[in-house]
Parts: sequence; structure tokens; C-alpha cells
Amino acid sequence: AGVAPGGRFPLDLFCDLPHALRSVDGSVTGYVDVALAELGRTRRVALVLPHFAAVAQAVSQSRRLIAALPVQFARAVAEPLGLDVFEPPLAIPAPEIHAFWHSRHDANPAHRWLREQVRHVTAGL
Repeated sequence: AGVAPGGRFPLDLFCDLPHALRSVDGSVTGYVDVALAELGRTRRVALVLPHFAAVAQAVSQSRRLIAALPVQFARAVAEPLGLDVFEPPLAIPAPEIHAFWHSRHDANPAHRWLREQVRHVTAGL
């Protein structure tokens, strides 16, 4: 499409190319699909994998697959996997991130400390 890495991916091409999707529960829709639906558009999900690393690896081994990945992760793996990173053709809302633990650990000082460290480190993501 003549777009240099770092440039905005064309919406029509984004919708037409087959996508690899990370899904822990096997569903074939996500935040990208919600954003596309608001524009009256859809994408073609061709491959569903349970981890972002597996999605990036699959895209790196394919000639046509693309994937919408968290930008921090995409930038970290792009060079080692020989991938190009592009701006998405639409605004994709950031997902909420949740942490879960058993209630018996709520008052444990070491566990509370660890949760606070995770919260602090991830606050800027």
C-alpha cells in the first residue's frame, strides 16, 4: 500500500487482510472489532492464539497475516522478529487490566507489597 513503517495503515487494507488475534477464551472478537463496528466495518480473523508472543511469531512467519498488538509489546518484538509496526487506521481504546488473587492474601503484607509494586509499574502503560 506504499505506507512506510510507522505510518498509518489504510483502513480498507486493514479490514481485508487476514488477522491473527490473541484470545484467552477462544473468542474471535476483541477491542479492535468493537472499534471497527462503530465505523460499520469488520475484519477477517484467520488465526486465534492464546498469547501475544504466539501471535507475533505467527505474523512473522506469514506473508499476509497482520495483528493489532499492544504498542509496547509490538515495539519490543518488532526488530527480533523482523516485523514492521504501523499506526492502526482507527482509534482503539485501551483495555482495562485486572489483577486477581485469593481473598486469603488480602491482608498478607508481602502480597500487598507485591500488588502495590505491580500497580506502580503498570500505571504508565
